[in-house]
Amino acid sequence: MKSFSQFTENKIVIEKKPLVEASILKPDYVIGHKFLYKGGIKEMDKEGFKHGDIFTAVKPTKKAIFIGDEEGANEKWLESGKKVFHVKGGLGYKSAYFNHVKESGGTPSGAQWEELIIFEYNKLNSKDNDSDIIRTAESFPLHLDMAKVIAKNFNKKLKENQLVSTGKGGIPNKISALYKDSGASNTTPKTDIAGISFKEKISLKKEGGSQLMSGAKGESIATVRAALSKMGDHKGFANGLISEMETKMNSLITTETVTSLNKRTKDGESDEATLDFQQKDADNKELSSILESYINNNTKVNELFSLNIVLEASTGNVKFDEGKAAANLLGKFDVSSGAVVVEPITSINDSIIKKYASSVKPYVAFKKGGGNSPAYSAMRMSLKEHFGIDNVSTILINELKTMDGYETLLTEDYLDENFLNQLKKAGNWAKELGSKTWNKFQKVIKKVMDNIKKALNKIAKMGKRMFEAVMAFFNVEISNTRGIVTEVSL
Repeated sequence: MKSFSQFTENKIVIEKKPLVEASILKPDYVIGHKFLYKGGIKEMDKEGFKHGDIFTAVKPTKKAIFIGDEEGANEKWLESGKKVFHVKGGLGYKSAYFNHVKESGGTPSGAQWEELIIFEYNKLNSKDNDSDIIRTAESFPLHLDMAKVIAKNFNKKLKENQLVSTGKGGIPNKISALYKDSGASNTTPKTDIAGISFKEKISLKKEGGSQLMSGAKGESIATVRAALSKMGDHKGFANGLISEMETKMNSLITTETVTSLNKRTKDGESDEATLDFQQKDADNKELSSILESYINNNTKVNELFSLNIVLEASTGNVKFDEGKAAANLLGKFDVSSGAVVVEPITSINDSIIKKYASSVKPYVAFKKGGGNSPAYSAMRMSLKEHFGIDNVSTILINELKTMDGYETLLTEDYLDENFLNQLKKAGNWAKELGSKTWNKFQKVIKKVMDNIKKALNKIAKMGKRMFEAVMAFFNVEISNTRGIVTEVSL
């Protein structure tokens, strides 16, 4: 036969009960002692008192509602909300309906304050609370008065008449593939409390908490990718980037090999072509620099980037696919004054999003994408399968295959190079084989550029997938970030 501990997998949890059932008529409980009412006494219920209300033993008064037996040997006067009840009876009379308030556990944590607020909010609107919420309320009875004040202020700002907690699970909080592929693993919902229908989903913080926080590398990169996916819907951003890429690509694909120009520069030549190369080389050493410059240095683009970063950090819309775990309100409460603030967070045009974005200066850097990167491998496949677009290296290689002797060029090492290096090596190879091959190579380059322009025009129209497609097209990925906000509170 299995023991009890075996049935419970050796995990025996003994719950500490901070409150004990009170024999309210016990002489030890003198004036000033407090009791938590558990509900069920008809005289008190009739006056509107509910589970969680606190009663205090007071001096005798004639202005009291009588409860009990006139012949009882013990009596007390209990006051709450300016109502006084005269309770009389035996020593254990009505003891099952009260707990003696003996504060345990110190000051409530932020999460426990949330539950205390929910408890009082639902009481205020005559709605039920679940057992976890009730247990927290019973553990911190001396904080319920302030929780009631806060709840009343929230009630003025929210439409729903019943709140639920998300802190202990119970809602879907599976993170999106974009976040998983970026190395993010934090599944904590952005929503802390919500209306029962989840039309109001609040990221709630106690006064004095951090306002802007950064996360781990995976979380930061995921937030950047989420923000960039939203920016793809802005035609100005999409068309501007594509135009920038086309212009820079034209400047990068020269009629002379980089190797030969480098040699001439080192030899001290200063003709027009050499000076032109120096300028291009300074501005555009790598394709990734084009993306970095456009996002980080273009003032309007960076402002849009900041707005979308802050919005995603506040809501988790992309992270949680706009589900129950994604917030649409920012809230703050003050446990000293009872003051409450609630701000909408539904778009980059919301005032609080603009406010925080103005103090954020995000930066993102890119590098050549790794062949084993699942996110970019998948996107490259998707580009071809769904949009009929090859990445830039594939476009070049497909055209090089039309040239005689290309097999000697397309080694494993060559295929692993980034596009610019592939272009440089192809130019050197063509030049070494003589003018006939070189002239053919010029035609190949023109065809490559034409195909790049066609692909970029298609990418510009991809909306939310646009920037992911740009990275997949040029085979680059995010290498690091700075100033990326991943958590926002009021």
